[in-house]
Amino acid sequence: MSASSLYASLPLNPERNEIRLLDIEPAKQEDGSPEVPIGCQLRRVDFDNGPEFRALSYTWGNEAIRAEIFVNGVLTPVTTNLVSALKHLRRSDQVVTIWADALCINQADNVEKGYQVRRMHDVYSRARRTIIWLGVEGDGSDMAMRALRDTGSAAMECGLLDHHNASQLTAGFASQDPKFQSLRDLRVATGWAYPFKAVRKLVDKRYWTRLWVLQEYALAPYIVIQCGNTTMDSDQFNAGLLFLQYLGAYLASTVTEANIDMPVQAGTDYELSPEERSSRFWHMANNTPGSRAVGLIGVRRQYVRWQQEPGSTPQDRLCSLLERTNSGSDDAPAPGVTDLRDKIFGLLGLLGPNVELGFTVDYQVSKEEVYTDAMRWLVLSSQMQLLSYSSIHSQAAMPSWSSDWTHRLRAPNIEKGLFKPSREHQGQAVRVGDNIIRFKVVLLDSVVCCAGLWQPELNSDSFWEDAQRFLAEVETLMAAHKDVPPMLLDMSPEQWQEGVWRIPLADQYTDDIGMRMRAPMAAKAGWATVKLGQPASGMEGDRLGEATRYRIAMTRLHRRRLAWTRQGLIGLMPADAEVGDVVSIVLGAEAPMLLRPESQGSTYKIVGESYVYGVMDGEAVTKDTVFTYIDIC
Repeated sequence: MSASSLYASLPLNPERNEIRLLDIEPAKQEDGSPEVPIGCQLRRVDFDNGPEFRALSYTWGNEAIRAEIFVNGVLTPVTTNLVSALKHLRRSDQVVTIWADALCINQADNVEKGYQVRRMHDVYSRARRTIIWLGVEGDGSDMAMRALRDTGSAAMECGLLDHHNASQLTAGFASQDPKFQSLRDLRVATGWAYPFKAVRKLVDKRYWTRLWVLQEYALAPYIVIQCGNTTMDSDQFNAGLLFLQYLGAYLASTVTEANIDMPVQAGTDYELSPEERSSRFWHMANNTPGSRAVGLIGVRRQYVRWQQEPGSTPQDRLCSLLERTNSGSDDAPAPGVTDLRDKIFGLLGLLGPNVELGFTVDYQVSKEEVYTDAMRWLVLSSQMQLLSYSSIHSQAAMPSWSSDWTHRLRAPNIEKGLFKPSREHQGQAVRVGDNIIRFKVVLLDSVVCCAGLWQPELNSDSFWEDAQRFLAEVETLMAAHKDVPPMLLDMSPEQWQEGVWRIPLADQYTDDIGMRMRAPMAAKAGWATVKLGQPASGMEGDRLGEATRYRIAMTRLHRRRLAWTRQGLIGLMPADAEVGDVVSIVLGAEAPMLLRPESQGSTYKIVGESYVYGVMDGEAVTKDTVFTYIDIC
C-alpha cells in the first residue's frame, strides 16, 4: 500500500468534524536483535466523540534526510526528527496515541490541508497534553533543561508568575517591596553559577523560529517540553526564562572594573573554551537568549486575555498577530514557514473556535491572493491601522491597500496610538471590485516638491554629517515657509516654528526604557546639539543625553523624504513620494496617507504612511470638514 492508498483508505469528510490519529505501538525489539522500525497505526476518528490523544509540536527538520517507519503495515518515509520524537514517546507496555501533522494530514492534498488547518484550534486546545519536542539531547541541553526547570520552579514558588505585568515585575525587583524579597534572594543565590551558553543554545533551537509554534504553544491546556529524555512543563519554562532576564540584569549591575574579569567557575556551563571561561561577565553577555521563546510567553498570555475580553473580535486578533509576527526591526527575522501562505493560515487557530472567516483557507491559490483576501477582510472590518504597512507594490497582482507578508516588514514610522489624525472618526470601507476598496477620506493637498532621502544608521561614520545636512534642510524649509498654512486655523506662529525640531523626528521621542512617546520640549535641546555636529568628549551629561535621545529618535525613522505641499504643509513622506501625490486623512488610519492618483483620475494607490506637521492630532478634521469617498486599488 502506498502513501496515497493509505490516505485513500482513511478519507476525511470535510462536512464532518473528522481527524486522523496515530497510535504508536509498543516497542517489540528483542534482546540482541537490531532495532526494528517503529510501528504505528493511523486511524480516522470523529472529533465530536472526544478522542483522547497527545498533540506533537515539533519541527520537521531536513526533509531530504528521512528514515522509515511502519504505518498500517506499510514502510513510510518520514523526517528523522519525527522518528526520534516517536522513539522517545513510545512505551514498552502500552499504545501511545498522538496527533502529528506530517502523518495525520495528507500533505500531498491541498484541499484536505485547507480544511484541516481550520481544525487546528480544536486539535491543540482539546489534546490531553501537547508535547513540545526539541530534539535529541545535545549541546548541553540536559544542563539547560535542568537550569530552567529548577530556577523556574523556585521562581514560581516565590510568586513570579503571579505578577503578569512586566512593569510591575521590573519595579518589584528594583524596589524594597517585601512581596518581591524572595525573588531578589533567589537572584543572589543563583548568582553566576548558571549555564548561560547551554540555555542560549536550547532557546535558539530552530523549533522556536516556527510560526506554527505560536498557536500550538498558546492553545494547549497543558504542555510538556521535552529534549532527549529530560522534561519540564510550560509554567516551569516560562518562569525560568522570565527569571533569567532579571538575573542577567541583576548580575550586570554588580559588575565593576575590579571583578569584570573574574573567570567562570569550572563545570558551570557546557563546553567553554579557555577564552569563554576567562570572564564570567562576557560569558553571560555573549550568551543572551534570543527573543523567540520569550515571545511565546507573551502570545500565550495574550490569548488568555482574549478569552477574558468578549469585545475582542477575530479581526482584532488577526491584526494583532500579523503585526506581532511580521513587523519589526530589520535584524529580527519573521517566524519561519515552509509555505508562505502559512504567514496567514498559521495564525488562524488563535482567532478562536468556529470563526467565520471572510476568506477561504485554500492552498491552491497564490500567496498574493491569500495576503490580499486576508487584508480585504481586515480592512473592511475597519482594521485601518494595517494601512501603515501598505504601499505601491512591485507585484501587480496585489493592490496597494494590501501588504506583502513574504518578508518581515519594518515597523511603521508612526507609533500606534500616539496620534489621531482623524480624531474619533471611525474608518469606513466598502468593497467595489476584486481589488478596489472605497474609503472615506479627507483630501488635504498635493505635493509640490520633494527633498533628499533620510535613511539613517545610528552608528555609521556618516551619521553626524547626514544628520546636519537633514536638519539644515528642515530649517531652511521652515524659514522659507514662516507663515502658518491657511488650513491650520488654530496653530500659532510660535507652534508652527516648533516644526523645525519636531519634524526631523516625526514628533516622537524615546523614554528611559526605550518606549516611544510624543516629543517633549526637552527634545529641542537635543536638536540644538545634534545640528552642531559630533559633540566633544567633554560635553556635559544633560546635553549629551538629550543629543543621544534625539539621535535615536531620528534613526527610528526609515526611508523618509522631506516634502511640502501647495498650501505649505511640511512633513516626512515615503521614499517613493513624487510631485503630484496627495496628502490625505484616511479615517481610522494611524497616520496621514500619501496617495497617488491613477492616470484616469478616478482611483488612487497608497504610496505609504506620512508624518505631516500640524495635522497629526485631527487639526484638519473639523465640524465643517467635507469628507470624500475615493476608490483605492
